[in-house]
Amino acid sequence: MRTVFVLAVCAVLALTFFSACDRSPTKFDDPPDSYPDTWFPPNTLLTPADTIALVTVLDWLKVHGDEYGITAPASQLRFVHVDSDTTGRATVNLGQIYHGVSVFHKRAGFQVYAPDRVYVAWMTFDPEVSLDVSVTPDFSEAEAIRKFLDSHPDEMGYTEVHDSELMIYARRTGYRLVWRLYSNSTTGDAAAEFLYDVHTGVAIYHHYYAVP
Repeated sequence: MRTVFVLAVCAVLALTFFSACDRSPTKFDDPPDSYPDTWFPPNTLLTPADTIALVTVLDWLKVHGDEYGITAPASQLRFVHVDSDTTGRATVNLGQIYHGVSVFHKRAGFQVYAPDRVYVAWMTFDPEVSLDVSVTPDFSEAEAIRKFLDSHPDEMGYTEVHDSELMIYARRTGYRLVWRLYSNSTTGDAAAEFLYDVHTGVAIYHHYYAVP
């Protein structure tokens, strides 16, 4: 009898999980307890299935997070997005933060196949992140944007910065505070990403992308 009851409960949970995928996304205004409003980007939209997947991962982290150095998800991670499909499978993407600042290219991804099946899809989370430099920039965001624009000839099409953010960047010599700038070229299917040290103004990372 107990086995039948357990199977029935699992069936109900699974049905709820899968059927929720067909419902429209809504604004997620009620973050889980202990998670600040800033944990989510503004106007985050999540379907009921997305919400179930996210809460499932947060519950999973309570049990397994310390295996990866994630001991306080509310202050070490930030919601990025959820990708879900009609089969009920969802991938929850979380970005690493340190004292409220995002850490460049440090993330954790989890695949949720059912309410009780969570797998680590990727894990670049760095539990050793720290900062031994001032958090007050000497090189402003506006100066970083101007330096980026001035360093690219007009024919390359980088005439505007479309996204900028203060971030932490891990180097072999330690962790640096940087301005991360992103720009789409107006002359072709390309984009550029640059990191400028907020204290020296030096570009310490750059990458050009082919954008489909």
